[in-house]
Amino acid sequence: MNSETPERKYYPISNDKMFAAVLASNPDLAQQMIETILDIRIDHVVCVNAQQILNYNANVKSVRFDVYIKDQAGVIYDAEMQASPKNRRWLPKQSRYYGSLIDAETVKSGTSYKDIKNTYIIFICTYDPFDEGLARYTGKTMCVEDPGVTMEDGITHIYLNARAVRKNVSEELAVLLDYIAGKEEKSSELTDALQREVNRYNKDEDWRHWSMTFEEELNEAREEGREEGRKEGRQEMLESIFFAFSMFRNGKSDEELFRTERFSSMEEIRAYRDIWKAVRQSDNAQ
Repeated sequence: MNSETPERKYYPISNDKMFAAVLASNPDLAQQMIETILDIRIDHVVCVNAQQILNYNANVKSVRFDVYIKDQAGVIYDAEMQASPKNRRWLPKQSRYYGSLIDAETVKSGTSYKDIKNTYIIFICTYDPFDEGLARYTGKTMCVEDPGVTMEDGITHIYLNARAVRKNVSEELAVLLDYIAGKEEKSSELTDALQREVNRYNKDEDWRHWSMTFEEELNEAREEGREEGRKEGRQEMLESIFFAFSMFRNGKSDEELFRTERFSSMEEIRAYRDIWKAVRQSDNAQ
């Protein structure tokens, strides 16, 4: 599937930047992936954002979602690619916090509790997050005294294990997990389409350049944040620029970017497009 050489790094779907780029530029694939993971059918998605930042209060920790999806009913799906087991002990708390930020962002003043939309937090792991051998772990709020008592708070936590033996999951999900794990025995319409996009992005020199530049700049911003206490502002700006550039490369209009609800105004988007055009002209002149 890949053509990595010592001189040229190959980015698979399990790379979080690749995962976000592919799904954000292909809402139909994002929808198919969510449907496969949850075994549901969605009428259509209205918003798919890559590297979405939520930070409703300057005094709390902001987060960057890999892929933030909203469907026609207002249900939110956050899909996270997890290739490193470093912090797996804290995944449930990370999932809890992500859900709380989504609520803080989407539940407006005056909203009735009955109108709060459902949320799914999905971690796609290339390792077993709980060492129990399951391909999918589903977490819901339960009553300790009587697990049969359902507490419908509307949030579901999903942890996928791409390395597990495929038991008690659909054939479609099994094939998807094998694909994420880098296995090539079987494929599906979804995994074939994902791989075509992965190949396209790996051949896209602009995307590769900006992905590497973004990582370097982001690491620098984090370091400056530790030293000078101003991490959030620059990091958020860099991530917004990276997201905008990714959308420009895929031919998205300013109006389409504005509908992602990621930008505060059309003027902000136009400013990023002017920067994009200047960068393109500079690269072409070299």
